[in-house]
Amino acid sequence: MVLDKQDLLYVANEAQNSITVYTKKGADLLLTVTDGVKQPRALTVDSHGTLYVANKTNVTVYTGTTLEQTLTLKVKASALTVDSADNLYARVTVKGQPEVQVYKHGSKMPKTRIVDGVGLGNSLTVDNKGTVYVGNHASGKG
Repeated sequence: MVLDKQDLLYVANEAQNSITVYTKKGADLLLTVTDGVKQPRALTVDSHGTLYVANKTNVTVYTGTTLEQTLTLKVKASALTVDSADNLYARVTVKGQPEVQVYKHGSKMPKTRIVDGVGLGNSLTVDNKGTVYVGNHASGKG
């Protein structure tokens, strides 16, 4: 789940292959998105209202008040977030190596890759200063 700057609530429904959007405080259903949604695992919304959905096999991007699909990123992400400049951060695994890929708003290709300190896991966030935080699964050691 994620809230946008207008307090609209976006909910990923993995079993129903959909995203539902609710009014403030989840009172009323506004919209259901199914186009391009396949087992959504994570989502985020930038300051422009662009919705990013991490599906089973890709990331789909939706814009506009009706959330029309505008872009597909061919990466399998376990977590998504955006920074204050609306860059998208996607936690992915490439050839068995976990990394965070950073995409400029509207781009299909990552502008930066972060590998140091990135392990297996499914949480990710960026603070207002641009510091990236990744939650890694415990190794089971001490």
